Amino acid sequence: MSTPSRSVWSGQSSNLRPKPGIQPTASTSAMPNMPTNTPTGTPAQPITSNTPAMPSIPLAPAQPVTPTPSPAPVQPISSTTPPPVTSTPPPTSRPSPRPASDDIIIPPSEPAQPKNKKPLIIGAIIVAGVAVIAGLIFLLTGSLRGSAPVEATDAKGKFNIYANYLLFGTDSKDPIPDYNPEELYTFESVFNQIEKFHNGTDETITIETNETNSQYINKLKNLFDDFYNTYSTETSEIAGDISEYKESIDFIHAYVNFIPPSDEDILATTDSDFKELYQVFYDLGSDIGEDYGDYNVKNAEAIVELAKIYEEAGCDFNQDVETAITCLENANISEESITKLDEIDTILLDNESKMATIVSDSADDFIDQCWSVKNEIR
Repeated sequence: MSTPSRSVWSGQSSNLRPKPGIQPTASTSAMPNMPTNTPTGTPAQPITSNTPAMPSIPLAPAQPVTPTPSPAPVQPISSTTPPPVTSTPPPTSRPSPRPASDDIIIPPSEPAQPKNKKPLIIGAIIVAGVAVIAGLIFLLTGSLRGSAPVEATDAKGKFNIYANYLLFGTDSKDPIPDYNPEELYTFESVFNQIEKFHNGTDETITIETNETNSQYINKLKNLFDDFYNTYSTETSEIAGDISEYKESIDFIHAYVNFIPPSDEDILATTDSDFKELYQVFYDLGSDIGEDYGDYNVKNAEAIVELAKIYEEAGCDFNQDVETAITCLENANISEESITKLDEIDTILLDNESKMATIVSDSADDFIDQCWSVKNEIR
C-alpha cells in the first residue's frame, strides 16, 4: 500500500491541504547415603587383670607312707602366677595372642551384629515415593499439554466453553463467574494488541504476535458457531440478544482477517466496482457489516479524488509521504483544488471515526453482552 493515504486506515487527519509542517497520514493489519550396616561401638579397651595372684602353696614334707596304687594324674598347679580372671569370650571368638610374659590379655572384638535392614527399607520407600510423585507430575503435565479438547453436547455446555475462552483463554465447561469491571479479560487484551498493530502505534507487537492473536479470534469464532448451531436446534426461536451477539462476533472476525486494498488497487478499480473490494463485510448480511463496507467505499472514492489533485499538481501520489507532501505544498494549485482538499480531509476523518466506532462497539459487545446471552440459555 502506498504511503500518502495513511489516513484511510489510521483514523488520523489526512492533512491534505498544503500547509507547512502538516503531513497526511498513510494507509495500512534414595536413596540417601546408607549408614554402614555393621554398627561399631566404642572400641574395647584392654582389660588389665586386677585380681591378686594366688600365693604359691609350699608342699608338705614327705611322710613315709604305705605304698598305695598311684592315683590318677592331677594337673600340677603352676608354680608361677595363676591365670588371671578374664571375661569368657564367645565360643566362636579367640583372643588375640600375646607374649607369655604379659599379664594383659586383649579381649576379642565384639562380634559383628546382624545387618540392620531398616535403613534399606526406608530408602526403598523413599525411592518408590519419589517415583510415584514424579510419575503423577509427568502424567499431569502431559495431560495438560496434550489434553483432548473439552466437549459438551448441549448448548449451555458449549456456551460455557466459548465464554471461558473469551474471558480467560481456557477451555472449560464450568459456569462463568459474575462480571468483574476490574478484570482485564483475555479478549480485551488480545484485541487491544490487534488494534495497536493495525494502527502501527506499538512497534513491540510483532507479526508473529499478531498472527497468534488472530488465531485466538478464529478459535473464538469457531467455538461460538458450535454453540450457536446447537442452540438453534434446541430452540424454535433465536433470542434477540443472541442474534445481535452473533452479528458482533461475525463482524469482528471479518475485521481481524480483512486485508485492506492498497491505494494502487483502489485507483485501478472503477467507481462501480468499489464494493467488490469490501465484499466480505456485505456478505455478513448485517447492518454493521453493510455500514462498515459503505464507509470504506466512501473512503475509496475520496482517495480517487485526492489522486486527481496530486496529478494536477504534478506530484506522484504513490511516492514517499514526505516527498509527496512537499511537492503538493510547493505546487501552484487552484483555489478550487484547495477547497476540494479540505472536503476530502473531512470525509476521510469522518468515515474513519465512524468505522472506529463500529469496531469498538462490536468489541465491547463481546464482554458486555456475554452475561446476557448466558441468561437466555435454559
